[in-house]
Amino acid sequence: MRNPLLKVLIAAMILCFSTILTAQSLNFLVTKDYAPLSFEEKGVLKGLTVDIVKEIAEETGCNISMTSVTFEDAYKKIQGDGNYAIPTFVFTGERKSKFQWVGPLAITKTYLYSRNGLNKEILTIEDAKNVEKIGVVKDYYSHQLLESQGFNNLVIYNSEEFLLRALINEKVDLAPFNEIVLENLLESCENKAELTKTIIIDLDMTFIGFSSDVPEEVVNKWQAALDKMKESDELEKIYRKWLPGIPVPGKYTFLTEEYPPVTYTGNNGEITGFVTDIVKEIMRRNEMEEDIFLVPWNIGFNLAKNLPNVILFSIDRTPQREELFNWIGPVGKNTTYFYSLRSKDIQLSNVDDAKKINTIATTDDWWTEQLLKDLGF
Repeated sequence: MRNPLLKVLIAAMILCFSTILTAQSLNFLVTKDYAPLSFEEKGVLKGLTVDIVKEIAEETGCNISMTSVTFEDAYKKIQGDGNYAIPTFVFTGERKSKFQWVGPLAITKTYLYSRNGLNKEILTIEDAKNVEKIGVVKDYYSHQLLESQGFNNLVIYNSEEFLLRALINEKVDLAPFNEIVLENLLESCENKAELTKTIIIDLDMTFIGFSSDVPEEVVNKWQAALDKMKESDELEKIYRKWLPGIPVPGKYTFLTEEYPPVTYTGNNGEITGFVTDIVKEIMRRNEMEEDIFLVPWNIGFNLAKNLPNVILFSIDRTPQREELFNWIGPVGKNTTYFYSLRSKDIQLSNVDDAKKINTIATTDDWWTEQLLKDLGF
């Protein structure tokens, strides 16, 4: 472009357009019954994510409004037209392309809970599919997750308060709850029923979810402001107010699984193992202080596959996974064999012999499962 005046005019137009976008009001749809992350008390919106949003808005100079709504209504609006955001939006692979993301603001766990006295032992997802009724809140990610996994025994409720009441009153056998949110729900519950954790169904990576109409520039500014809060002590101050003792999410999320002696929970409850020690030493040399979260393998694998700044260890490097991740290593070698009970007297000469076996157990999303599928099992 040779015309200097034209250059100046275009630059001015870009600056003007950028200013207009930044000045646009963002309407935050705040779930009013999700304490301590967000809730309404005497007409005032409060909670961890509410305070974080206010802090970022002040830092970025963005105009915001906050509206108290049910999650069902918020989820409908954020999928339509307009500059909407939900400050307590759990990331999932299915939601990834539909929205824009800033976070994580919080990292917690969701379990399936049962009443004490349920006469069925729940150790796996398949066990949970065999109970009569599982309650869920409409459009919550736990509802979408269980539905996508083929559950056909779901009973839908409009709020977590109603869901908890249904579980306590034995109208459902199981119900998913974020462990932090459930603790607060039980405090205000008249019936102090004893509930039991069964299986973890997800690690809740809570983000601010923005609608597709919000300019990307604005989303990037919000992420930069959140990262700045993490580097200073601003985010930690908010956590001390609402979630004392809960790990404050950093810029990076470290995930591992129960896989001794590589990675596992030691006798003192601390995550240990020889690869864990390697990771901790690398963090120390890079002056990083991050918490490590131990989760079932399929949960860690799917989060690492879909989110930036997630470090998953240790993971076997295979041709099927090569393009999915950036790699650091190797930190070890892994050889896997077929095993059976000696009493079964199963004799295998080659892989094709194994294909004749009626059932072969694998771990969900492990390289062994992926390899066997590729080999035609």
